[in-house]
Amino acid sequence: MVDLRSQLAALPRHPQAQPQRAPLTPRSITFHYSAVAYNDRSPVAEHARVFAEARYQLQKSWGTNQQGKPIHGSRYQYHYLVFSDGRTAILNDLIQLWHCGNSQGNRESIAVHVMLGGSQDVTPAQRAALFTLFDDLRQAYAIPRSAVVGHCEWPRGAGPAAPRPVYHLEPGQSACPGRTLFDSVVAAYRAAVFAPDPTPVATEPKMYVAVAYAWIRDRPTTLSNRVGEIAGGTVVAVNAIVPGQHVNWNRFSSDQWAELAAGGFVWYPQLREVT
Repeated sequence: MVDLRSQLAALPRHPQAQPQRAPLTPRSITFHYSAVAYNDRSPVAEHARVFAEARYQLQKSWGTNQQGKPIHGSRYQYHYLVFSDGRTAILNDLIQLWHCGNSQGNRESIAVHVMLGGSQDVTPAQRAALFTLFDDLRQAYAIPRSAVVGHCEWPRGAGPAAPRPVYHLEPGQSACPGRTLFDSVVAAYRAAVFAPDPTPVATEPKMYVAVAYAWIRDRPTTLSNRVGEIAGGTVVAVNAIVPGQHVNWNRFSSDQWAELAAGGFVWYPQLREVT
């Protein structure tokens, strides 16, 4: 995972940029494209393109407020991006972004982006990385496969997404991610959209001990609610280690979180497996 959050946060904002800090409640994943067919898909070119797109979004007007003044954002409006060579980048913590023209989607959907357009398709490495990212996010936030949607499947303004097996545009909505990418990514991943996911195989929880005092969160991110605490030396049962927010603290750096058997999540470096 390439972490671009600090570099993107250092880009200049519009003087009237509206702060975007509200936490996201992840219930779906929305797939996006740039709508521009870029010919140079080399790592160097795509890395530069991230910042070009971000600068554009940080200066554009996203509409007008009740006083008729332009609305400017303070973020590149995606959470994750997958490059053509299969590398995955994290762009923002899980906060509400303006990415799908729908109030529910902006509050509840994780935005995943590729810098493609026209009839361009993902590379095999890119497709594999996208599917792995979808799997990891779904596991971390209990998101059903049917809730992996294209931007075009959100109705403009408000209301739930309307996933279908074939490419379509909800009223007033953008064509994003286009027919080619909808078919090769969204529809392919969601091939069993109307069938439930297989029941996961039950595994015995492993025992861990807290190396220091730690908060228990209701989701694997420091932006979520605190639902409990554990003192150093406390032994807890852990169902799984899952991906979540990347945290740098006290010489440790990790995006791994422990899902407690009793409920809640603890940042993984704060625990040690009992052997």
